[in-house]
Amino acid sequence: MAILIPSLGFARFDSRGELRLAERLKDFLEENAVVWHNLPVGPRNRHPDFIIIHPANGLLVLEVKDWRLETIVSADKTKVELLTSRGVVRESNPLEQARKYTFEVVRTLERDGQLLFPPGHRLAGRSIVPFGFGSVFTNITRKQFDQTDLKEVFSGHLCLFKDEMTEGADPEEFRSKLWRMVHPRLEEPLSMPQFDRLRALLFRRFGYDRLPCLWTMRLAPILRIGRSRSWTFIRSSSRAAWARGIASFAASPDRARP
Repeated sequence: MAILIPSLGFARFDSRGELRLAERLKDFLEENAVVWHNLPVGPRNRHPDFIIIHPANGLLVLEVKDWRLETIVSADKTKVELLTSRGVVRESNPLEQARKYTFEVVRTLERDGQLLFPPGHRLAGRSIVPFGFGSVFTNITRKQFDQTDLKEVFSGHLCLFKDEMTEGADPEEFRSKLWRMVHPRLEEPLSMPQFDRLRALLFRRFGYDRLPCLWTMRLAPILRIGRSRSWTFIRSSSRAAWARGIASFAASPDRARP
């Protein structure tokens, strides 16, 4: 079970499709995966729908659309025209949108310089973090998609569809479809300090960069209070689960304090 920040009880979703996807990500992804929803990243404060990071699989940016097949009038590599109650409206192609968000994240890593291949490596200066992007269509099935010419605009392997994110979907197949969107890993999985650095670079404005990774993985979501060294822990599920998390952390011999 992945960590979702903000938790389901505190997140604000723009659509029912985003909520359904958040539930699947939380339940189906690996336990050491961290998922951020609609939080600003980078110097331009971009707001991707979801960013997923995992030490072995890398970084994935997802844009979610609740579009129905019959509302799509036309689509190309940069824009999509939709039939709405206000007439035909034009929106950005979600894959292009996710791609731009992803490369802004990569530029953030390159500016920092700590998560790059070293001098002398054949990929010197490039990110050691595998990255990818994709789009999720929560009201279109893959069969419907395959019967249209939309596959000329949206690469099928970069898309997840309604029938692939149901509550009864196979978790392993779900994970496989998502991580296929990420460029293959070239080196060893990220170490814990590297993973913690990645998290801090992306979300420093929320104070997550001040937290040791152990705290983040066991007690997220956590909000810092002002400039004091006090912390408030917001439970993300039941009171019992929250208590178990506190007990687990307290019993850990390697715990660190901020």
